[in-house]
Amino acid sequence: METTNTIPACPNPNLYEFIFRVRDRRRKTGYRVVLTEQREFPDADTAKIYAEKCQQMEPRHIVEFHRFWVLKQNFMASQPGFPAHFWEAYNTPYCCSPASELYWTM
Repeated sequence: METTNTIPACPNPNLYEFIFRVRDRRRKTGYRVVLTEQREFPDADTAKIYAEKCQQMEPRHIVEFHRFWVLKQNFMASQPGFPAHFWEAYNTPYCCSPASELYWTM
């Protein structure tokens, strides 16, 4: 089997994840996650407008948004039989990602 250099299709390119945080001095990071939600939007500009509206509705919340799926390069791409690129959730831990050497040495 040869390494495939074609980039696979994204599972859902319009999916964004919104994280709502509140300041909390009791936490080491200084913030506490209140809500996490996933929504579909046609583009990043529309998602940004939604985040700004949520911020205006609840001023004490800090709203972050990320595109849920990100394209990664496989660490073992040079080996035959492994795909060169793959889609992965943006918040996948490093040790669980095939893009890391740690994943393949465990």
